[in-house]
Amino acid sequence: MRRPGPAAVAGRVRPAIALGLACGALALLPARAGAQLTQQPPAPPAPEAPKSPEKKPIEQIGVPQAEPPPVQPPPPETAPLPPANPPPPEPPRLTKDEVRDPGYLPGYRETPSLGMSPWSPQVGGLPGGMTPSFGAPMPPNDWTFQFTGFMNITAQFGINNRPNPAPGQSDIVLHVPPMVIDEYQSFVGTATMPGNWVQMNFRYGNRDVTANLTLSTWNPSAPTTYYQLGSQGWINNAFLTYNIPNVDKLKLRATVGYFFNNYGNLGPYTAGMYQMPYVGAPRGVGATVLGEYPLSLETSLVIEDGLMGNRNGRAPSNIAAANPNSGSDPLFGSSYIHHLHAGLIRKTDVTLRAQLHWMVNFMMDERPQFDAMGNPMRDNMVTRGIDESHIPDGKISVYGIDASMIHPTWGMLAFGASRIDAHDSWPLRGLLTFGGEGKDLTERWLGNDTNGTGTVDVAGINWSASLGRILAAPRPFDANGPDLLLNAGAVVAVSHTNSACADAAACFDGRWRHKYGVDALYAFSPHVSVGGRVDRVVPNSKDSNETFHVAAGRLVFKTDWQSRESIMLLYAKWFYGSNTHPEYSSVTQSVPGTAGMGPLPRLDDQLVALNVNVWW
Repeated sequence: MRRPGPAAVAGRVRPAIALGLACGALALLPARAGAQLTQQPPAPPAPEAPKSPEKKPIEQIGVPQAEPPPVQPPPPETAPLPPANPPPPEPPRLTKDEVRDPGYLPGYRETPSLGMSPWSPQVGGLPGGMTPSFGAPMPPNDWTFQFTGFMNITAQFGINNRPNPAPGQSDIVLHVPPMVIDEYQSFVGTATMPGNWVQMNFRYGNRDVTANLTLSTWNPSAPTTYYQLGSQGWINNAFLTYNIPNVDKLKLRATVGYFFNNYGNLGPYTAGMYQMPYVGAPRGVGATVLGEYPLSLETSLVIEDGLMGNRNGRAPSNIAAANPNSGSDPLFGSSYIHHLHAGLIRKTDVTLRAQLHWMVNFMMDERPQFDAMGNPMRDNMVTRGIDESHIPDGKISVYGIDASMIHPTWGMLAFGASRIDAHDSWPLRGLLTFGGEGKDLTERWLGNDTNGTGTVDVAGINWSASLGRILAAPRPFDANGPDLLLNAGAVVAVSHTNSACADAAACFDGRWRHKYGVDALYAFSPHVSVGGRVDRVVPNSKDSNETFHVAAGRLVFKTDWQSRESIMLLYAKWFYGSNTHPEYSSVTQSVPGTAGMGPLPRLDDQLVALNVNVWW
């Protein structure tokens, strides 16, 4: 029989497959139709009451039924593991302003000093007294070494006119150093001309005791100029500071060694607008002890007592005073200084100070009256302020007071006054009064014919403030922005002596002296400030021709609002009187044919200065 081919088989299979698919589709139609109907979900069944577990039925005889397993207790709670690096504990919060050893921290109100810090340089502040702080050493518990310092370098050029210029000569002349009347720590000085001073402070110690050393100079160019070695202060301070354990509430601190202190300061870090100490500045080898006792939470009583001796003592009899030996004179005997100070300080947002001062400088030395061979000295007519054949024991007593208010908005207002009572003071050294040491006090204030005997009364006032703080009050002021710094001061003094010159213009008896000035510095950008200053000086109430004025303008360049460095370009102009002259000098601005004076020396009436200042 012939087998059917593939085409015939496929023809018979295809109807069978089609029939099967049709039957399956008919079977699925009811289910798909029901799935398209909308149905509500059934309500959840009511919760049933908990039933006791039923026992399983016995399915096999002879096999005991097992008891249900006991209920297992919950696992014990475990404490979380500590982190691998736990955060440090929060430091305790300060409840009051207290530092065990603030060192010489500017503005710190605990354990204050009644005088200026020995760290402050013995140099005039920048024009306007805007000098910043000079260092704030803060010793920790461990022995540490600290290095701070201050640098003030100035290029100075005096400008004048040539009296009779010849062919090939300019009308304008330049002088270095300038021959202006401005002199540091002199009544005719106004601090208009910035000076030179380099100081390095070294400190090693801990909170209980520290060793302090200062290297300084006011002639940083070279120690072998005509200024000679006297311009190099070299080791200017060398002292130890002890923090004595408290006695109940009494805090004690002692300073021992060679150092200096200024009392009667009217500025935060300087004497104020003018640079003479309004009370006095003892310096030498000795010690001071300062104690502070709190009378209340806001008020403290501070007492300081010190005794010092002149560092150099008396020079040998066979030398002559000259620049190479820093003016050492055998006529200056061994002198000593005893000083006592007491003050009340109220420590709140507004700091108030009121202080009383007493200082005495005395000498009891017979050697200046004898020469190197032991023979009595004869009077030397060249030294007009002393009679070498009879040198009484000299004495200078200073009685002073000063008070200040530091307000967070209105700035600092300070007042100072003192009386200088001198007897035969010419050979005394060690105590810098408002009129200077004994020799300067005699020659500039009392008269050579008095041998340094007489009195000087002086009073001064100073105010410094920030206009930005005043306008921003009561909101805090951000110093990183424009500001106008203001500084104003005035001082008046009168001397009384037994001079025989009566009412002559050159007589010091009854001579009144006063000066006052205003300074402003406007910082309008982080890098540039512009400032100006004017002063009026009346050196002698008996001669109005000595009165003079000075006006100065300056540009100050910095790297930021509060950077520690500055570069200042200054121009100053003096308006002299016909008889204006430096202290104890006859140099004026006269030209040939004026009052019989020759062309040299003469005072310069203009100054250009470039100053670089930085502290660290």
